[in-house]
Amino acid sequence: MRAALVVLASLTLASCARTRAEQQSAGGTASAAPQAVEATGRVVEVGSDPTTWLALEPIGGGAQTRLGGPGAAALRAVNGAIVWVSGSRAGDEISVAVFEVRRIGDQDVDDGIVVITTTGAWLRMRSGTMRAVPDATPALREAAGARVWISRPVAGVAPSYGVIAPKP
Repeated sequence: MRAALVVLASLTLASCARTRAEQQSAGGTASAAPQAVEATGRVVEVGSDPTTWLALEPIGGGAQTRLGGPGAAALRAVNGAIVWVSGSRAGDEISVAVFEVRRIGDQDVDDGIVVITTTGAWLRMRSGTMRAVPDATPALREAAGARVWISRPVAGVAPSYGVIAPKP
């Protein structure tokens, strides 16, 4: 019996070694390289304290994808929002390089930096486009330099907004 287990283990190891050698001779590696990825979905917090993490849940349903990398910390401020993320995928995780908030609740929103000039309040989006923010509240004006999500303009109505990252 013991001899049979030793033979089985040897065959398994030889098979694994042959597979790695075949991949390397074909120019591949035994581990998958990160791949560029863009995705849209809802940010959700998964797990229970003290071990929680963020995931992206597809809008139409499906498997969640864990979020990590440099952009993941800022995504905590928009838990529940619909976002677009761009980064790299390695295994079952997206390392978020950049993201944009697209929707909060049932409202389409824009994501950018609050800019105050002599002509009014503006939102500088990632593309560089400046969008006027009519009816900006004093609190929003005081947030100049902060990254925020903000509702689309409606005449005579103060915009809804939330801070993604405070001013530096």
